Amino acid sequence: MSHRRDHYESEDSPSEEEDEEESEYSDENEPESEFEDEYGSEERECQIDTDPIMPQLTVPCLKQNMPNGKKCYRNECLDVIDLISTSDTSSTFGNIVRVRDNHNHTYVVKWNRYRNNINEFKYEVRIQKAAFTIGVAPEIFQVYEQKYKTAGYIYIFMADLIRAGYESIAKLYGVYNSKHVQTGFKKLKKGELGDIPEATIEKIAEAVKKLHTIRVAHGDIHTGNVFYNPITKKVLLIDFGLSEMYATSEDAWKYEEYYGSKKYVNSHLVPNNWKRIRELSR
Repeated sequence: MSHRRDHYESEDSPSEEEDEEESEYSDENEPESEFEDEYGSEERECQIDTDPIMPQLTVPCLKQNMPNGKKCYRNECLDVIDLISTSDTSSTFGNIVRVRDNHNHTYVVKWNRYRNNINEFKYEVRIQKAAFTIGVAPEIFQVYEQKYKTAGYIYIFMADLIRAGYESIAKLYGVYNSKHVQTGFKKLKKGELGDIPEATIEKIAEAVKKLHTIRVAHGDIHTGNVFYNPITKKVLLIDFGLSEMYATSEDAWKYEEYYGSKKYVNSHLVPNNWKRIRELSR
């Protein structure tokens, strides 16, 4: 089982060894305003080099890694227009915001909240790009790294699904009350079933099944991570931070089913709906 999933699932107090490990990286986990102020650019221009393996952010925008700070995209500092997920109550690993350029194009930007999670985010990029090629994930337009000592940040600029006519299943049909449910979501009382149409359930199952064909288990399928376009009838999955690639598609399905039964998933997706998705994606 991966380190990322162990971290996400743990509800117990850390062991002494974990305490030592955490203390070793404690300076990497906390934002440092001194770094942001010293190296951030107050101008509209920033600089990203053209490294073929992983482009590097050499001149960041002012307070680039802070939620409200401008984000560098193709050497231009873009304004943040919406804070989507910026705390541990809404996402475990990443900050997510919406930005807009001078041509009124909008993008969703995700980056690691803690600097020592950089490798996990590189893996997430790899998984999402693979999922995009089979039509079940948003397109990624730009990825780059902002190094800091031995760690850093990975910024992922991707398609704005809301602008493209998509909406989360959570907002369309409702979810359980949960710490991951953001303001504005339609909330259900505990135990109340969500009214998700069978046709939509089938589309979700189809997307999950496609993902398994490339041996990937999403690992965090809930109504906030599934987006649906009522016009095109298309489903896209987001947030591949807990996704894993397995040896076979059968293994991917098996682990998807296992993690789908975990409390943190069932608290978001009505159990009867998840059962139906499992049946259809088999």
